Amino acid sequence: MQSNLSRILNFSHRRVTIFGEEFAKSGIGEMVDAYARFPQNRLTTYIVLTRGPGYKLLGVDAPIEQSPSEMIRELTKSAMKDPVCIQTMANTLLTEGIDLAIPVMETKESIPKKVGDGQSLVKLDGLGMFRDSKLVGYLNSDQTQMALMAMGQAINPKVTVTVDEKRPNEAVTIVLTQTGAKIRPHLKGSAISFDVKVKAKGLILENTTRQNIQSTMMGNVEKRCNEMINEDIHAAISEAIRKNRSDIFGFGVALNNKYPNDWKKIHHRWHDLLPEVEVNVSSDIRLESSGEIINSFGVREDRLEND
Repeated sequence: MQSNLSRILNFSHRRVTIFGEEFAKSGIGEMVDAYARFPQNRLTTYIVLTRGPGYKLLGVDAPIEQSPSEMIRELTKSAMKDPVCIQTMANTLLTEGIDLAIPVMETKESIPKKVGDGQSLVKLDGLGMFRDSKLVGYLNSDQTQMALMAMGQAINPKVTVTVDEKRPNEAVTIVLTQTGAKIRPHLKGSAISFDVKVKAKGLILENTTRQNIQSTMMGNVEKRCNEMINEDIHAAISEAIRKNRSDIFGFGVALNNKYPNDWKKIHHRWHDLLPEVEVNVSSDIRLESSGEIINSFGVREDRLEND
């Protein structure tokens, strides 16, 4: 690269590194040495993943930032509580019982093409899952929210809950704060299982239902929210460990911490055992506020329902 440029390359100002899909699938482990060995490279440089070639992200307009890289960096910071950087990536690759998960970004147009010529932007588009050092699959945006909750990495995730199945177009949107998760392993003979417990506080962001939330004390909404989160987190975990055999949640680390002697016997075939692992998910979501108003602002009081 230096032979094609008239200026000397300086890597000390680099704040984000983009991995293309083909490179990630071939394995990123060998690259870590060069990043750590060369003193100009910052270990705090953020890492992002893209479907297809990585250079396409650098060609967007990014109208509100000075350069596309600044937009990518800010989006990366908002993707999870502890954004993936070179240091955390290296630590994960060197730790048995956990696999790497990197936020995925893609380009998008600011307006539909049929409307006119817009500007190209960058958006978060899921999570890339690794097995050892190779990319093996993706979680979509909805699955990513649930996976990050199970990992304890979600930042104010939003959940849309349908309270009445007879009215699927009416829903309550909830934003979750103070999210946290705990993983507890269990070993009975050769049967391995994990309990994933998620806790969060929430507030109602939007309510388009006819439900009288004041009358029910938000109990129905809270119950339905917990049920839906349990189902969706379980589905995201199954997608990762059963379909892709990727332990992005650190189940192996939890098992090693509690049963170190048993872990030594199975660690070399952990990815083969992952699809057989049983995972139980439970959530404790407490709705603390309905905002400045209680019931839907667009529904007359005489049309509210109390059950």
